[in-house]
Amino acid sequence: MKLDFRIDFGYLYLYSRRHYHPQYVWDGSLTCEGGKIERSVRLDYPVIWFGPGHTAKEIELDSPEWEIRTKRGVAGVRFETEVGDDAVFHLRTKSFDLDFTAKDVTEKGRLDFPVGPKYLGCSVTVTRDRYLWFRPEPAEGECALESYDMGLPVHNWHRMDVAWVGPGESLKFDVEIPEKTHDYEETLFHTQGMASTGYDPEKNTMAKGYIETALICDGVELKRYKKYYRHHDYFMQILEDDWVRAVIPAGKHTIEMKNLSGLWFAVSRLKWRQSVRDHGQLSLPEWVLKNEPFFGRVYAVREDKITVTYPGGEVTLDCTPGWNEFNFTLTEPGEAVFRAAGEAKVEVLDFEPEADPVRVGYDMTVVPHDDAGFMDWLIDYTARTRLGNYVVFRNFMEKPVPDELLARWAKFCREHGIWVSACNEYDSGALTTAAGDMLSDVGPHEYPGKVYACDPEEPYASDDMKTAAEKYMRDLKIEIDRAHKVCSCAAFGDASGGIRYSFLSGADFVRAETMVPNTMTLLTQARPAAEALGKGRWGAHIAIQHCLQPYHEYHLGQYFLSIFQPWMMGANTIYEEDSLFELYKEERQCWDDALTKGKRDMTRAFFRFVSTHPRRGKNVRRIAFLEGRWAAPFNGFICDVEQDPHYAVWGLYGNSAPEWGHGQPEKSRQVIDVLMPGASTHPLRQRFDKRRFFFAGTPYGDFDCLPVEARADFYKNYELIANLGWHTANEEDEAKFTEFVKDGGVLLTGIPQFSRHVKRDFLADMEDLDLIRGGDLTGLCGIRVLGRGTEYSGQFNVKDKEIYPEPELSALPSDDITEDGKAYLAKVELCGAELVAWDAFTGEPMLVRNKVGDGYVYTLTLWAYPGHELFREFSAAVLAKLAGDTLDGTYVFDPTGEVFWTRYEDEDDEILMLLNTDWTEAGNTKLVEIVTGDDSYLTPVREREALIITVRDGKATEERITL
Repeated sequence: MKLDFRIDFGYLYLYSRRHYHPQYVWDGSLTCEGGKIERSVRLDYPVIWFGPGHTAKEIELDSPEWEIRTKRGVAGVRFETEVGDDAVFHLRTKSFDLDFTAKDVTEKGRLDFPVGPKYLGCSVTVTRDRYLWFRPEPAEGECALESYDMGLPVHNWHRMDVAWVGPGESLKFDVEIPEKTHDYEETLFHTQGMASTGYDPEKNTMAKGYIETALICDGVELKRYKKYYRHHDYFMQILEDDWVRAVIPAGKHTIEMKNLSGLWFAVSRLKWRQSVRDHGQLSLPEWVLKNEPFFGRVYAVREDKITVTYPGGEVTLDCTPGWNEFNFTLTEPGEAVFRAAGEAKVEVLDFEPEADPVRVGYDMTVVPHDDAGFMDWLIDYTARTRLGNYVVFRNFMEKPVPDELLARWAKFCREHGIWVSACNEYDSGALTTAAGDMLSDVGPHEYPGKVYACDPEEPYASDDMKTAAEKYMRDLKIEIDRAHKVCSCAAFGDASGGIRYSFLSGADFVRAETMVPNTMTLLTQARPAAEALGKGRWGAHIAIQHCLQPYHEYHLGQYFLSIFQPWMMGANTIYEEDSLFELYKEERQCWDDALTKGKRDMTRAFFRFVSTHPRRGKNVRRIAFLEGRWAAPFNGFICDVEQDPHYAVWGLYGNSAPEWGHGQPEKSRQVIDVLMPGASTHPLRQRFDKRRFFFAGTPYGDFDCLPVEARADFYKNYELIANLGWHTANEEDEAKFTEFVKDGGVLLTGIPQFSRHVKRDFLADMEDLDLIRGGDLTGLCGIRVLGRGTEYSGQFNVKDKEIYPEPELSALPSDDITEDGKAYLAKVELCGAELVAWDAFTGEPMLVRNKVGDGYVYTLTLWAYPGHELFREFSAAVLAKLAGDTLDGTYVFDPTGEVFWTRYEDEDDEILMLLNTDWTEAGNTKLVEIVTGDDSYLTPVREREALIITVRDGKATEERITL
């Protein structure tokens, strides 16, 4: 038999540049036992930093041997073979060897094999020609035509085999409509296609615009309809769904879809089925909450009075043909039966939502904001199927949306319990006014992104950190003021890594964009910034389709974590950016496909879950990493072509001098690897076999990145605050530190954190730290700093050294181990502080402790920032020891470092929430110890299962949630 297949090697991360990733050498060959390899082709995917989204260029090989390397990229080879059923293929490369059978390829269609460290995402994938792993078979009663069965020219375009329908040309096919068995029947045609300006064998081009289609049956035009098609991210043409309905009599017919536009229509698949309804048929939600106002619908074939009865009431409707809406409220939990001509059931759930109900939904990025009908259908679908209760309008069309459309959509949302947000199209006030009390927030999607890996340029560039922060906040305020003209809640979609600055600029709400840097990094910024500087509300916006390709089943595991972790951390709003309906990066997936439908199903189940599981009590975090004064945004959305650690902090607002590169002050972030092992600290370098993208465990529990601008009383929420990064000291902040410690807190600090510098020039030689009060830190730290001291010997000693952890860090030098210069200790005079750790050779102090009130200040007596290449392990050991000291009472002991956990306190209950963050294998299990005072027990934490443990009087009860 003929068997054609391809083998793809590698992976791509959008938000991480190539030089952070290992080289993979795929030089190798393919041999076959029991068959013959007749043709071998090398596949070179055009390099697009958004992802391998274009059709590969094919290069003929003389034999099934090749030389291929990838470094954060994807490449492949394709084969045409003649084989028997028992044929075996042997793939041999420098990086991976694999044996697989012809039967494996023909029956499974796609074979995936991970390569290298499990969180890297690298794989070897074998895919049968014309096989789309994500595309479902036609459902019962449904017919389908694939592109190569349409009788039209077929070309691979944007990685899809599509049939080409030119301007004025038609797609023709035969249908057989069954005899009518219901009161009303129509045929629903569903196409999946792209717009194009025409096939070019040399390159994939992009197109956008309307395609108008005439639907013709046996030569008679039934209707005309239009749809707007477009590309995204400059290079990615979107494969899109379109639906059209028509009443066609029973029998055999020839259907023609005629392209009336000037664009080509590139069709991947066509499906059709009968859509049937009966007079008096009911449409109801699967569930409602007790006492929740909701709506149902009854179908009428003709004008009629139809009575709907339900527990506790009835309604009689003067119906017109089509669906007729009625409102209801159910007061008794259980199963409620509604009756009209037939009957339908609703599950009534006995729960009270949170005082500020959690908002779950999606961004309208890929939805045309026009009058073609899809927007109206989609928000209706969202409400009636309970997909969520929050939508974000975000128009990507060339022209503004008419006010009458905005008002119509917002009015529907208001009347059907959907919160309205908008990233654009809000200035006129039409949307915000019509949304009324269901208006949530408005403001741009990524306006804070002026710090996203941009190089400094005038008039934004700054000479010092204070000026950079002030310029940044001044620019943010422009959009905040614009939003406030029409809405009391000004919002930003923010992946900058500097979320506190949005709140300091006057923003009321932040939609933190996750799956960009590590989720812990952004959410630990958003939460305390909202609580300390804003109104306490914040949200997470999940950009899942862009981050990693190729796509695999574990995409759904990542999405599970993406929705549950922010909820556990206290987010009020959780929504997906643009892939509940379409994916358009490496693969084009549509409405029915594995990852789009899978995420919709998960979103719908999650909305039900949060509606029936109100979080109780207060979310307690014991540890905070201080975001110092004027510290630059860190670990945000890195999206220029090839940034490395030397690009300027503050990006556009920074400075081109070498000292403005990501250096010693920023490397403190790699010390908090202790709190979230392996978490990505891009743009700093890390070991590729230790670096964890997107998610990390929390061995010492959930923590915060605390803005120094928080009120003094807010500091008291924590037991341990680590002040390790850039901080320009002043007496006001020092007073807050002192009050925190006097009240029983523990402060871990370095000496440069008492510097008054606002410029970064001193980082060149670290000669003058310009310490506050000339280095007299007796009041807080119990020491006087007299200047730079001796060079560090490379080893430290401490009493009971065996109890100090030795954290295995993921950090690497940006260039080499000497880049931060020699490692000097500070010369200090102890003025009340006690010695804790010392240089193992000279005995000079390295860590001292000073009691202030009921608490302690631990000072790293280093003439360097704690993230200095030669001090990092010591600093991490100290942080790990102090973080370990916060574990008492009820907590989780996780030896794997891969379980996220957080804690709530509610009167007599302590509530632990846990997630297994290992997304690489469905259903994998981590075993953790749950400590409840003097007792403990072991329990598994499974992937794609949220574990909630309630502890009362030392007794634990578990609830496990799957979606």
